[in-house]
Amino acid sequence: PGFVYPSAQSPINGQGVWVDVRDGEQFENVPIRMTPEASVAGTLVDGKGVFQVGVPVSLLRYTFDDDGRRRLVSPGKHANGVKTDDRGQYRFFGVAPGQYYVRIYSDLPVGRWAGVYYPGRLHEHLAVPVLVKAGEEVRLNPMAVVSRETSVIQLRYPIGAATGGTAQTALHFADGA
Repeated sequence: PGFVYPSAQSPINGQGVWVDVRDGEQFENVPIRMTPEASVAGTLVDGKGVFQVGVPVSLLRYTFDDDGRRRLVSPGKHANGVKTDDRGQYRFFGVAPGQYYVRIYSDLPVGRWAGVYYPGRLHEHLAVPVLVKAGEEVRLNPMAVVSRETSVIQLRYPIGAATGGTAQTALHFADGA
């Protein structure tokens, strides 16, 4: 006995069917419905229209974590994201139908690119969802990458000050932020 999922990764919308097969038993005329996978692709440029190479891109969906908080996460096979090629293009294939968000982002605290959500928004709550239908090839409009500079600032306080000593922080300066 077992449970057959419509996808190798996980069930889609909880759909699936129990199949109880015993040794030597055969089934005929069993309908198997398969959902065609989709793809999401786009191009990244800088403010001057120059293709951006090697930029990390993530395909995300909203889900709830163990504490019940709504979070954007990379689903299954797209957990590691992709990087743009020599023409600034990225492509996610094998995408299940649903609503997604595209983020250009380095998860490192200090990096070259600021987090940007499609279609070029700096904040998650302003991101525009990308609706993906079964078998569809979604081609997004080119998006400009926001580069950032990071400066590390070290502050020294007088010995008699309430905090006394030093403090250090990294400040990120992003174009248009």
